[in-house]
Amino acid sequence: MTTLTAPHSLLTKSLHWLTGGMLLYGYATGVEDISELADSGVWATEVSFGVALAAAFAARWVWVRKTARQTRLSPSAPAWEKLVSTLVHRGLYIGVAAICATGFAIAAAQAASLPDIFQTAAIGAHELSLNLTAALMGLHVLGAFWHKIIRRDGLMESMTGTWRLGRS
Repeated sequence: MTTLTAPHSLLTKSLHWLTGGMLLYGYATGVEDISELADSGVWATEVSFGVALAAAFAARWVWVRKTARQTRLSPSAPAWEKLVSTLVHRGLYIGVAAICATGFAIAAAQAASLPDIFQTAAIGAHELSLNLTAALMGLHVLGAFWHKIIRRDGLMESMTGTWRLGRS
């Protein structure tokens, strides 16, 4: 199938790649052990990053709701594809919100010396949201390649620009 999909705006693309890059950075540099948060510099860096991540995703969510309410999927796309796309995109927003909220709960528990049970629950919820969001990011990337390689509908290029992969 060769249906050209209209490209996203520069701001939409920028927000997409900024927030994706921020998530990858967060996964790569996050603290490995809660005891690292005892260092006030590490604590402040983690909280600042969480605020920046939350703000970037909030801006992205508002922008998408304001400008791009419709899907880029072809009207002829099967119902299952539309459902998976919707669930993955909504799941990513919910997952990032959960990552930020649980991260802030961990930071608050550390700063206020709350009981271990609170920290343990916040850490468990944070790890769960990190893992689920990583799985959703993987599905998002697989979906992009599905559109590039199998569907050939221009959907991936609407966010990346044009580049060739295999035959056209």
